[in-house]
Amino acid sequence: MNIFDTRTAFLIAGLLYFLMPWVVWMALRTQKTTSIAQWCIGGELFGLGLFMISLRGQIPQWVSYDIAALCMQLGNVTRIQAMRRELGKPMPFPVFAGVAAVFWLGYEAGRLLDPQGAFHFIWSLLAIAFQSLWIAHLSRQLANKEAIDSARWLSFGYLPLAVVLLVRVQQVISGSAVHGPLVDEYTSMAMALMGIVSAVVGNTCFLGIYVERASRQQIQQAQAQARREETARLGRQIAHLDRQRGLGLIAQSLAHELSQPLTNINIIAERAELKAMHEKGPDSPFVQYAADILRNTQVAVDIMNRIRGYIKAKDIEFQPVSLQQVCTNVTHLMNDWLRSEQIGLEIQITEQDLWVQGDPVQLSQILFNLLRNAGQACSHQPQPRITLRLYTEGDHAMVQVQDNGSGFSPQALLNDTQQFVSTKIDGLGVGLSISSHIAELHHGSLSLNNAPEGGAQVTVSLPLSLPLRPTAA
Repeated sequence: MNIFDTRTAFLIAGLLYFLMPWVVWMALRTQKTTSIAQWCIGGELFGLGLFMISLRGQIPQWVSYDIAALCMQLGNVTRIQAMRRELGKPMPFPVFAGVAAVFWLGYEAGRLLDPQGAFHFIWSLLAIAFQSLWIAHLSRQLANKEAIDSARWLSFGYLPLAVVLLVRVQQVISGSAVHGPLVDEYTSMAMALMGIVSAVVGNTCFLGIYVERASRQQIQQAQAQARREETARLGRQIAHLDRQRGLGLIAQSLAHELSQPLTNINIIAERAELKAMHEKGPDSPFVQYAADILRNTQVAVDIMNRIRGYIKAKDIEFQPVSLQQVCTNVTHLMNDWLRSEQIGLEIQITEQDLWVQGDPVQLSQILFNLLRNAGQACSHQPQPRITLRLYTEGDHAMVQVQDNGSGFSPQALLNDTQQFVSTKIDGLGVGLSISSHIAELHHGSLSLNNAPEGGAQVTVSLPLSLPLRPTAA
């Protein structure tokens, strides 16, 4: 057999079209989607048709012509259906069957009306060229939709075949070439060679579509896992700082409240000791009792000072912090809780990136506390809702959290951000005190108000570290 004759080239193309879908099927056997099955079955049918054409003269004509044409037309339409399914818009079965029937019946009509003429050959080439362009167009759509390079190469793989087929049609119509696929002319050989190329490139690129998707899914899963781990780490840091600062504020409050009574006890004990020594003498048990009181009072003072020193927050390491990123991180952290409590969150953030100097975890702690307090304060409402705003006033960035709860009491507004002020019925108010303290450490402030439409409104003001660029008019 001469490997350079047209018959051999068609035979090789048919074998490749028949074998390559098996490679695709085995490589993607764990997925088994309908589009994979249709692509592989379509390739098998088209390859079977080419194989029958290569055996013309050796098998019955109705097989090498009629059945071969049916297999090729049905195979291409099945692969078109596979690509449409990949795009999420498959043809309904009546349309699918109708398209395949039109292509095949046109060929059969030409065979019946003019068995020795060129009409059925021209119709067959035009049909396959149109189908190849259709597959190329659908592949291009898929490439643009999902940014898949393999789909783009699949499109390129079918364009040369369509061009060669159209050139062959033009030659037959003009009379410069004889009709029939197995004539030894360069365009016939080019058709067979382009069939070989489309079999290899088409099936390889179709397999590549799924490989690229799987790789992209793995990357997206890794990124999602990294975001979840980062969110969890931020949550742990905020919880740790919350406990630390909460204990610190309680200790400071206790030290402040107990300092005066301890001072009074110390003075009274000193006077009692002097009076007992004067009236009873130095060996009197009352003198010993007074000395014990003085010693234990000093121990209590030392303990309070050590507690305050132990839980005192470390100095902040200032760095540039994007408030947009802080809002994104904290809202991601709060999303599950807000959904479970059925609390709506509306976010109104300026398009300009707002940068401040500070500690990103501590600034996240402010927003976490405010969102949590707001959620708890409005949770009893029929439709609880929180609004988060990020905007600027002059050279300051403003972070505002508003809820639709009952708002602050007049006493709370009077005390402002003094320790242990809360809008919650059973709240201790430590969160607002912590947030106010952190804002002050960042050279900012925290203010409390009631919104005109009702609900509490807490605003944090922080100095911007970078000047804002003027927006285009």
